[in-house]
Amino acid sequence: MHYDKGPQLTVGMLKEYLAHIPDDVKIGVAIGDSYAQAHYLQNRAGELILLPDSYMQNAAEANFRTLLSFNIKK
Repeated sequence: MHYDKGPQLTVGMLKEYLAHIPDDVKIGVAIGDSYAQAHYLQNRAGELILLPDSYMQNAAEANFRTLLSFNIKK
């Protein structure tokens, strides 16, 4: 079966979607039948990735570092 997934989401598109969703709605990650709560943000080759876990990482610190990584000029 072929279907059009459309373009990959960008942060701008995500912000626009999130602007219409209440602030207290929780975020999860699903791939097929697998589901997990999202706790971590990660910068992977310039793309924002939502992760359910990150081994031995404090989520607040790791997420702050991720936010900074998107704003550092190279």
